Amino acid sequence: MRQYWNGAFVKYGKDMKGMLEADLLGEYEAIESYRSLARRVGEPQIAALICRIIEDEEIHASVLELMLCSLDQ
Repeated sequence: MRQYWNGAFVKYGKDMKGMLEADLLGEYEAIESYRSLARRVGEPQIAALICRIIEDEEIHASVLELMLCSLDQ
């Protein structure tokens, strides 16, 4: 069963690294969901829009990866 997004989905924590890891996992999951949707949608213009959203999500993941790396230094 699908649910609408709500604030309970946010994983709060006190550990910065853990929060970033959870956020990064969420980005990876979103990317895979969008890829699956783009493959299934029958309208090329909508698929192109979804692919553009995927690009944004990949940028978000890259930023989170950089932030995680900076914590390890």
